[in-house]
Amino acid sequence: MKLTLELSSQLEQRILSAAAAAGVPPDEYAVRVLDEKLSDAERRRQETIELLRSWRDEEDDEDLATYEELTQALDADRTSHRKLFPPELKGISW
Repeated sequence: MKLTLELSSQLEQRILSAAAAAGVPPDEYAVRVLDEKLSDAERRRQETIELLRSWRDEEDDEDLATYEELTQALDADRTSHRKLFPPELKGISW
């Protein structure tokens, strides 16, 4: 694929200087930099997705204990004898 880009004079000079320092033609250097940046962005995106999935799938014992305490406290503080979180319905309705 051939792609034509309009570059500012400052960016053009930076590419020319960096390409000369790397000992490669400017177009090859630009393609290499674009490829590296796009690959890095995709890698970071995948890492973020994996991290979010691990958080979603992680069972946190502390959160579970807090949840149990909360449901027990809500049932204990009710003026009604009817529990909001009856043990026999755990996993069915709550």
